[in-house]
Amino acid sequence: MLLDFRDPTLFRQAALVGGEWIEADAANAIDVTNPATGELVGRVPKLGGKET
Repeated sequence: MLLDFRDPTLFRQAALVGGEWIEADAANAIDVTNPATGELVGRVPKLGGKET
């Protein structure tokens, strides 16, 4: 279950690189889970040297 934020614009599932937000497609994202519950919190881009 994803968290419910009051202002969803503050929560980004992207990376800030060179002043621009980079989104990840489903194949290049890492799940972020709550270690206490194992629930999905969000997803972040899986970036390498090429993207950064």
